[in-house]
Amino acid sequence: MTLVETLIAEPPPLRLNADGVLLVVGTRIPIETLINAYEQGDSPNQIVADYDSLHLDDVYGVLRYYLRHRATVDRYLRENECEAEEVRQAIEALAPTEPLRQQLRIIRSERRNAP
Repeated sequence: MTLVETLIAEPPPLRLNADGVLLVVGTRIPIETLINAYEQGDSPNQIVADYDSLHLDDVYGVLRYYLRHRATVDRYLRENECEAEEVRQAIEALAPTEPLRQQLRIIRSERRNAP
């Protein structure tokens, strides 16, 4: 391969699955996992160490894509968060968890106060 041939742009190592989730190619790791780790200060090497199915060049490729298209990716992430919140609320409406949480608080309190 010549130097000029290597200058051709490569697509980011991402794929959209059937559920509309953007995953790192060859893994089941969503883009938000890498972005969250990066935003928390993890280096690409640390991210690869934490997720053994990732390759360093893929992490750099995803982060490069994110940094070049930050507004678009941030909008995608916000939309996913809103959808997840809607699903959580729908599930909570069908099966409220607060009564169970209250029971667990009582049990924990009783255990702490037991001799």
